[in-house]
This record gives sequence, C-alpha cells and structure tokens, in this order.
Amino acid sequence: MCRWITILASDELSLSDVVLAPANSLVQMSKDASFHPGYSDINNHAMNGDGFGVGWYHANVAVCPFPDAAPHISSEIVKNGGKKITKAAVFKDTQPAWNHTNLRELCLATRSNCIMAHVRAASKNTGVSVANCHPFKAGRLLFCHNGRIDSFIKVRRAMMNLLSDEAFVHVRGTTDSECVFALILTYLGDGGETSPFTQTEPFGHKNLVGAIKKAFRTIEILVEEAGLNEGEHFSTLNFSLTDGDTSKS
Repeated sequence: MCRWITILASDELSLSDVVLAPANSLVQMSKDASFHPGYSDINNHAMNGDGFGVGWYHANVAVCPFPDAAPHISSEIVKNGGKKITKAAVFKDTQPAWNHTNLRELCLATRSNCIMAHVRAASKNTGVSVANCHPFKAGRLLFCHNGRIDSFIKVRRAMMNLLSDEAFVHVRGTTDSECVFALILTYLGDGGETSPFTQTEPFGHKNLVGAIKKAFRTIEILVEEAGLNEGEHFSTLNFSLTDGDTSKS
C-alpha cells in the first residue's frame, strides 16, 4: 500500500516541511513505512520505492517568448480579465524518493498553501512508470490513492466503458487509481457547462463529495458484479482529491 499526504493550509508551507523534514516524512516512509499505527503485512508494503510524486498550487503567470507555441497561456489570462489563475503543478519520477537529488532541491525551493505528495508501492501487474505515479492531475484537480481495487483487471474494461470520451483519453497509465480518477472526472463533468479539465474556479465541497460518492458506489457495483466482494477478496479505497481551495479525502 502506498503512502500519501495532503495539506490545505491558510499559510504557505515549504514542501520540505512535508516531504523531507519530519521524522516520519514521506521520504522516510518510502524507505520504511512500518512505523504506522495498526501496521500489518496484509496489503501493506514496508518499502515504497516504485516512484513518487509531489503536487502543489501556485498563481504564477508563465510568460512564453513564442506565443504560437503556447497559445493557451495568454488566452487563459485574457478570459479571466488578467486575473491570476490558481494552477496545479506536479513533479513525478520512478526513482525512489530517498535517492532523488532533484526532489530535495525542488522541495527546499518551493512553497504552497496546498500540497499533495505520494510515494508508491506498485500493485501487481501495473508496472513502474511515470504515468503510473501519483498524484494525477487534470486541470486544477489533483488526486491520489493508496490501496487497490482487488483483481482490477477483471473490472477494468467495465469501468473504462463508463468514462466520458474526455476522461477516457486522459488515462495514460495502467493503474486502478488513474481509472478511478477518470471516473470521478466523468461524474464532475456530468451536466456541467464547463469541463473539469478546463474549469478555473473552485469546484466546492458538494461537487467533489458527490463525484467521489458516485465513484465509490460504482466501484462497489462493478466489484460485486465481478464476484470480487466475497471470501478473501477485498478492496481498499483511500482517496485524496483537491482543487487547491477545496479538499476531500
């Protein structure tokens, strides 16, 4: 089971104070996650060395010297009347978090009032790749998960069939977590005038909670239909979802 942390604070924090500095920081848990209340070997990994990811929010306006190469930058600012837009940024890699110099440098140099970080222990048959590292990003949304959908390969096709075209195309990796995020994005986009991939305003608790609840219920139905809700089968769904202003975990 992976490990993650999400912090939404009134004041900015250094990423290093979350990822590096604490005695039981994410970097420490990437090396040894056994220091954990109620820890057991069931669905747990003491080592989370199959990659990492850090996500944070900022309001920086990027200036591109070649506007034709990045027309979305200037058009976003114009649409918002020149107002700065809250944006999510993500840095991910497949190297172990404890052995990544660039992660340390980034954390020491970056501050944000909303931080999401994750260290990964790859589930069976998913593989180690940047596409499979959390957190996953869509527009101003960040999402991460620890746990699993048991025997996900048996429900993956049914879940993918429920996705909107936009969410389906967005899935680049092989994890159950990314498919769950795509399902949440599908429900966030249902009946809305703005795509969750392009929305610049906060989504609000009601919308985020509603989409997560629908995703939970859908997973329950798919697992039951596949006969994976009995005996030794079990799934663990520990999610974190935020838009930088609104957080639900």
